[in-house]
Amino acid sequence: MTLKNYVDKYNVRQYIKTKIGEEHLIPLIAVYQSVEQIDFDSLPNQFVLKCSHDSGSTIICKDKAEFDFEKAKKIP
Repeated sequence: MTLKNYVDKYNVRQYIKTKIGEEHLIPLIAVYQSVEQIDFDSLPNQFVLKCSHDSGSTIICKDKAEFDFEKAKKIP
């Protein structure tokens, strides 16, 4: 694995799975290449959205009925 793979949240999952086991991973609902691909209707009532390449864009949804999807799409 290269350094690039260690900093990518999605890619490093495979490394963790092989080294210490899948039971140490938080369940993954889906992986999207762009915000336009997200089917918000299919997400559970509570979820977290995270970019795989950075550390500051985490979006936490505690109640989908009150979540502003359009505002969340605009967060860089």
